[in-house]
Amino acid sequence: MDFIDKVTAVKVNKDGNPDKEVWMKIRVLPDREVAKELKAM
Repeated sequence: MDFIDKVTAVKVNKDGNPDKEVWMKIRVLPDREVAKELKAM
């Protein structure tokens, strides 16, 4: 949840939940793909 809190910039209610529903899709890359992407930088 800490990660989601950091990547969303939305207004929240008094309970800390977003005022509007926020949908996200997170894809976890395998080590091989991470290395490939970092090499390309």
